[in-house]
Amino acid sequence: MHDFAQWLKRNSIVTALDDFAQDGSMYSFKLMNETKFIKIDKSFIIQIKKNRNHLFYLQGLVNTISLNGQKTIIEGIESMYDLQIARDVKCDYVQGYLFQDKNIIK
Repeated sequence: MHDFAQWLKRNSIVTALDDFAQDGSMYSFKLMNETKFIKIDKSFIIQIKKNRNHLFYLQGLVNTISLNGQKTIIEGIESMYDLQIARDVKCDYVQGYLFQDKNIIK
C-alpha cells in the first residue's frame, strides 16, 4: 500500500486518507505522509459531544496535520454545533449531512 501511495504522489495524483482515527482503523505514518488531505472520522465529533475535553485531541490533530503541510477534512458535520467545532479547531474543510440543505450555505 505504501509503494502505491508513493507512486500516486510521484505522479501528482492528489489523495486523501479516509476515516482517520475511526475505531478499529490502522494508523500508518508512512501512508499518512503520502496524502494531501486527511479526512478525520466523525467519531471525533461524537466523542466531543459526550465529553467536551476531547476537543483538545482534535485541536492537536488538526494542528499537527496543518504543520505537516496537509489539509484537514472533518466528517460527520450534521448540525450547526458540529460546524462550530470544526471552526473552533480551524479545520480546512468539512463534510456532512448539514450541507444537504442548500439554504445553509450562504
